[in-house]
Amino acid sequence: MKRTKHDWIKAAVLQLADNNIDAIKVEVLARDLGVSKGSFYWHFKNRAELLQAIITLWQTETDELIVAANNASTPPARMARLFGAIEELSVEYGTMEIDTAMFNWSLRDPNVAAIVRTVEHKRVAFIRDLLLDAGIAEPHATFRAEFAYMSFVGFVDRAKRNPALRSAEKLIEMGQFLIQTIFTPPSGDTHD
Repeated sequence: MKRTKHDWIKAAVLQLADNNIDAIKVEVLARDLGVSKGSFYWHFKNRAELLQAIITLWQTETDELIVAANNASTPPARMARLFGAIEELSVEYGTMEIDTAMFNWSLRDPNVAAIVRTVEHKRVAFIRDLLLDAGIAEPHATFRAEFAYMSFVGFVDRAKRNPALRSAEKLIEMGQFLIQTIFTPPSGDTHD
């Protein structure tokens, strides 16, 4: 079976999510894909190029998730669409742990750490903008955006250790709870 460049990247992403950056080896990926090691070199010059492709894919997927979310009409609906798109992506990969793996990788590589900071800033800013569009005033919008993002990251991290949380249904349920929590103004919260 002929494998595409995306097949190699996806196999590498799964190795990263299931293990760590050290597990991404051409021999291991070739075995996982059921092809010869030589076919890797049709798509990549070396392992470093594959690792860069993982980073690029991860950044691109954040942009695509935001575009998909913006297709909904209201801020809460955009946030719900975001969770739906995340769920679709986790089904495609068969795992929700890609972000956790990227965060762990960033602890070992300052270049990856800089990219992770940029991506996380973009994600939190998107949520903050949704809250601002919904009439939640600053600084509440920023705090709630950080809270929502940290809650999501914590959920995904905990799901790795708790199989009961590793389902699309639980992800969507958590997303619905977060939407209700961050878009509902508590008493004393101003919208001016």
